[in-house]
Amino acid sequence: MRIAQRPRAPQRSRLPRTLGPRTIDAVAESALETQLRQRWARVPSRDPWSGHVALPGGRRDPVDIDLVATATRETFEEVGIDVVGQRPWGALPSVSAVSGGQAAGISVAAFLFRLDARPFPAWDVRGRIVWGLTHHILSTLLEVPRGE
Repeated sequence: MRIAQRPRAPQRSRLPRTLGPRTIDAVAESALETQLRQRWARVPSRDPWSGHVALPGGRRDPVDIDLVATATRETFEEVGIDVVGQRPWGALPSVSAVSGGQAAGISVAAFLFRLDARPFPAWDVRGRIVWGLTHHILSTLLEVPRGE
């Protein structure tokens, strides 16, 4: 007589019980960092800083009347924050840019704008800000009724 064996449930990978939340976060961050490094390695570089995590910025265009106009335009283009009509709150000292240990021949000026309200919808998740496209996608997901 042949007895059919009950099929085994697929094995789930389990984290060791000794890992705490901080270690799990570190593992997830490490995996994300690896994925980002692999992706950035495939992105053609326009300048020595392409692919870096940085503040918004860019070169002054002929249409910019001054560097504040450049900062205003670049802030809107790169992160979607509109500071048009806002007076700068201050400026930091200019910094000479360095690439590969060599002077890049570029001076960077940073301007500060004080905003009275949060310029974009965002969540603070364990001290990290989720905003932009990720916030939009997750907000849409959260609006989907359960059970459908």
